[in-house]
Amino acid sequence: MARCPELFDVLNVHSYAQLEGWPTWRRSYPEDPKLPHYLQDVTAVCQWRDTHAPDKPVWSRNLVMTAAQNHRSDRDFAKWIGVNDTQQAQWLVRSLLVFSAMPIERAYIFFFNDETNRVSTRARASPGISSRNRPTMRSTTCSAFWGVSFSKHRD
Repeated sequence: MARCPELFDVLNVHSYAQLEGWPTWRRSYPEDPKLPHYLQDVTAVCQWRDTHAPDKPVWSRNLVMTAAQNHRSDRDFAKWIGVNDTQQAQWLVRSLLVFSAMPIERAYIFFFNDETNRVSTRARASPGISSRNRPTMRSTTCSAFWGVSFSKHRD
């Protein structure tokens, strides 16, 4: 990629605030120093960009803070450690604020609406900002950011 920057327009980073993988998929708040990858991954992509493609923007295309605490009958989710909706909303906004101080141009929230009967929603653990097309704590908290743009100017 470094030798052919004309072949791409944007650098994308996809990272989770995840302390543990399977079987718990335990998450944490974005500034947690015990997180092995979350902010470090974003920083690493920005540093690579600064060295190899300084004119390219960095986007975080999949900001996810999962919350679901419902019982998981599926054996893959039997030991799931969830957080409540309030924690999820707080961590989502804190992630947006932390990302706004980083040298990235955009951060996208994944996804808009949870539908609990959908397999994809169950597998992703309720990351939407609304649920069944109704507002949630996540949408109320994130509404402060609707239409807000963090302008970035790199030298």
